[in-house]
Amino acid sequence: MLGIPYTGSTPEGHAVALDKGLTKIIAEHYGIKTPDFWIFKSPEEYFEKVKLPASL
Repeated sequence: MLGIPYTGSTPEGHAVALDKGLTKIIAEHYGIKTPDFWIFKSPEEYFEKVKLPASL
């Protein structure tokens, strides 16, 4: 908009990088090892299957 060249990531690249869950799913898809993770879809989900200690 200002006519200044931009060499950073695309908006899509930023969106993926800011979404930790999506980033981990993509990394696993490409064989990149990542610690186990759990994506909760609602606050009502049960925590029984979560292995402790876990970080939030």
